[in-house]
Amino acid sequence: MKNIFTVIPARINSKRLPRKVLEKINGKPMITHVVEKCLEINDPSKVIVLSDSNDVLNLFKNSPIVTFLTSSKCNSGTDRICSVIDKIIKACASKPEDIGIINVQADQPFVDPNIIREIKNHLISFPEIEAFTPVYKLSQDEIINPNVVKVIRKNDNNAIYFSRYPLPYMRDKNLSEWAVNHQYWGHIGIYGYRASLLLRWNNLNASKLELAEKLEQLKLIESGINIKTIEVENNFDSIDTLEDLDKLRKKFLRPNKFS
Repeated sequence: MKNIFTVIPARINSKRLPRKVLEKINGKPMITHVVEKCLEINDPSKVIVLSDSNDVLNLFKNSPIVTFLTSSKCNSGTDRICSVIDKIIKACASKPEDIGIINVQADQPFVDPNIIREIKNHLISFPEIEAFTPVYKLSQDEIINPNVVKVIRKNDNNAIYFSRYPLPYMRDKNLSEWAVNHQYWGHIGIYGYRASLLLRWNNLNASKLELAEKLEQLKLIESGINIKTIEVENNFDSIDTLEDLDKLRKKFLRPNKFS
């Protein structure tokens, strides 16, 4: 499979931290860091930025990065990709099932390129599978954090369910002992898709689970579509709030290098 695109959907007015993808880290907008990480894996012509704001897209107007302006009404990153999937397929001159899309979040400025590479390799090696996502081992503190998405899996590593709630529930065990008695898995919000699946996305039934948990991948689970999980070593920081941004700046940045 030659046509694998790394796609970065970016909503300008996120609810908890509006315009966060333009916030500067070490002198560069957050989304620029994400793009640079993706360029370690893919040729610039196969890195795509999607946004409902020209303020975001104009950052790349003098580069070979492909950009598309999208609607502000997209409910998720995958919805944003699906809104232009026809254009991506048309540009490839390939069958949709032969096109891979790696969805990388715009608020993950320190995304590990090795995880993107691993998803790319799985898209190439397992053509019969339509969706992939990475998972990592959780600590006790992470289990009880609702901002950390948990995933339970079958023996074949296909996901059973994703939740902000700690799953499974350990009956007859104190919550403080759950991680000792069971291996919990966290979900990293990156996805590998076949373009043929994204073509069907809008025709899938509305997902009550997706609305309840605010997790887009539950739309596939509720529709009976398998998501294959890929074990990776570590998670990495994403930015949801101003507090997250301040912590990341203090952790990673050199003094006086951002404005």
